[in-house]
Amino acid sequence: MTLQSIRRTVETPIRTALLALTPPIKPLTENESYTENTALSEFALLSLSFGLMAEPSVGCSMDEFIRASLVITIYTQKSTGPGRAQHAAQAVMTAIAGLGRPTATPVVAGVKAWPLGMSGPTFTPMDGRPHLATRITAPLQAKVT
Repeated sequence: MTLQSIRRTVETPIRTALLALTPPIKPLTENESYTENTALSEFALLSLSFGLMAEPSVGCSMDEFIRASLVITIYTQKSTGPGRAQHAAQAVMTAIAGLGRPTATPVVAGVKAWPLGMSGPTFTPMDGRPHLATRITAPLQAKVT
C-alpha cells in the first residue's frame, strides 16, 4: 500500500536515530501507547498525517505528489537541563534532513520522501508529568514510482 510504504520510508530513519542514542529513546508511532510513564522513562511519538495527494497538470491528468505533515514529540526527563533533549532533537533533525538525498539508500524500493522544511525544536516542560516535551515538525512530499 502506498501510504504504508511512505510511512515506513519516513519513520525508519527516525526510529533508527532514536534507538542509536545512549540510552536509547523508544519510538512510538500512530496507535501505540507507552505504559512506562515514570520520571525515568523516555519516549518519542511519531505522527505522520497525509494531506494533498495529487495535483492537476497540463493535459487534465493528475500527477501524484503526496504531501504529509510529520510531528515528532520527544519526551525526556524534566529538571535535568536541556542537553539530553537537544541531543535527541539533533539526531531526529539529521534523520529528517537525510530523507530524499540522492545518496540515501531507499528504505522501500520506488518510494522517495523529502522534507519541504523543518520547524523546531521547541521545548515545553509538561505540567503534571515528569517530562520535557521537545517538538519538531516538518512538511514532507513523497513520490511513489
